[in-house]
Amino acid sequence: MDPFVFPALGLSREGDGLTTNFNAFKIPESNFLVFEATVRTCRNGCQPVSILLILLLLLLSLLLFVLVVVSLLLMLFLLRVLRILSLLPCFSQFFLHT
Repeated sequence: MDPFVFPALGLSREGDGLTTNFNAFKIPESNFLVFEATVRTCRNGCQPVSILLILLLLLLSLLLFVLVVVSLLLMLFLLRVLRILSLLPCFSQFFLHT
């Protein structure tokens, strides 16, 4: 989540909950605002996110994208070649009979 919109949660003063401060907004049609969130807890401290793993996943996604684009371009090229080859017999017959 964007930390500007909803900052990270921290331990409450009492130590029995999680809190955060955020810029509130008012919805004119309602007096209630419900936030829904998924919170993952770690009893002995969470493992930090590995930036190397994120970069590897990003690189693999980019590689997959490039492979798809190259495959599409190759397919278009082959379709053009097949189209040209299918026209060749017509031209050869035209030149041989004249």
